[in-house]
Amino acid sequence: MAKKYTTDSITITEGLADGTGETGTAGQLLSSTGTSTAWIDDNSNKPYTKTKLTANTAINNSTTLGVFSVINTSPVQNSGFTFTSSRVIPPSAGVYAVDVMAYYTSTAARVNVGMQVAVNNTFTGEEAAMGYIRASSGHNESSLTWSSIVDVPAGGYISIGFLRLGNAGTCVLDATRSAISVYKIS
Repeated sequence: MAKKYTTDSITITEGLADGTGETGTAGQLLSSTGTSTAWIDDNSNKPYTKTKLTANTAINNSTTLGVFSVINTSPVQNSGFTFTSSRVIPPSAGVYAVDVMAYYTSTAARVNVGMQVAVNNTFTGEEAAMGYIRASSGHNESSLTWSSIVDVPAGGYISIGFLRLGNAGTCVLDATRSAISVYKIS
């Protein structure tokens, strides 16, 4: 291929086609494939969010893992996510880092809550289970921390699930000390 240079300005009034003839969409970047060019998504501004969890007294009620409506729909920080009480909905498909901190209290003896994260209601299998409460000598609080990476498809969503691992008894999820953070890594 012959090299061509210009020292003049270039004005493009129509679309600029990549190696496959596509003109891309708003916000995409033209990138080299090594042998041609292709329009790609701009990943320099990755979406992120942080929202508190809501109070809940049922997180220790069942030995079956289930999604809970514990997501505050008014985020602390947000860059493109949407919410329901049981879903964090990313703005696009991708790989996301998810961090959940669930702080809870109980006066019931020997309770222990487990927590997992789900993508489209399918749990990941990684379980936070360090939330044992003895309920003796002033030990009435504990917390769960879940941190991992999940692949979310287009239109997908992230949810939080809980289950009872120890004795039965009411455990109160503290809304002021519990949160979920999600950010896109690729």
